[in-house]
Amino acid sequence: MPIYEFLCEKCHYRFERLVTIMRNSALPACPKCQSATKRILSVFAAHTKASTPCGNSADACQMAQEGGCGGSCPMSS
Repeated sequence: MPIYEFLCEKCHYRFERLVTIMRNSALPACPKCQSATKRILSVFAAHTKASTPCGNSADACQMAQEGGCGGSCPMSS
């Protein structure tokens, strides 16, 4: 089940809700003032295992240091 973010149109309270199927579900009321809400774009971040200043994984930079990545990593020089 996806998590959606909602914004109250009256008090501007922002909240998340776990929703089964958004197409068939009514929008939830604001938990603070019970007013109408609208669904908003969610922003998320993802972390990778190990990263380097260039954004390549540590394994890719190890390959660069050994000359195997074609020089796309600044750590290969």
